[in-house]
Amino acid sequence: MSSRSLGRPGSAGRAVSHSSRLTEMRLLAPVEPSKIVCIGRNYAAHAAELGNDVPKEPLMFLKPPSSVIGPEEAIVLTKYSQRVEHEGELAMVVGRRCAHLSDADDALSFVMGYTLPQ
Repeated sequence: MSSRSLGRPGSAGRAVSHSSRLTEMRLLAPVEPSKIVCIGRNYAAHAAELGNDVPKEPLMFLKPPSSVIGPEEAIVLTKYSQRVEHEGELAMVVGRRCAHLSDADDALSFVMGYTLPQ
């Protein structure tokens, strides 16, 4: 038997003192973000593929936190989904609040980590 904490990174979790087989567990998403900020059309090849120009300023949009799912969970599309495409992403996890940073080196101290969504 082992004692470990269950919960997402950055959460208090809850202590457990039993072991389980991975096949008997449902894995959750590793984070519960309060917001997901996205940058679109940020590289020329993708913009051209869609028939768009690369914007002069970043094209920012939000995704709801409910769009984050765990491993092996089904992607559920609404009946309004007409054109759905997959693409590779790099996610940066910001570990603490920040705003209006001017020093690039200091900005990296706010990064908790990176992940590659599938």
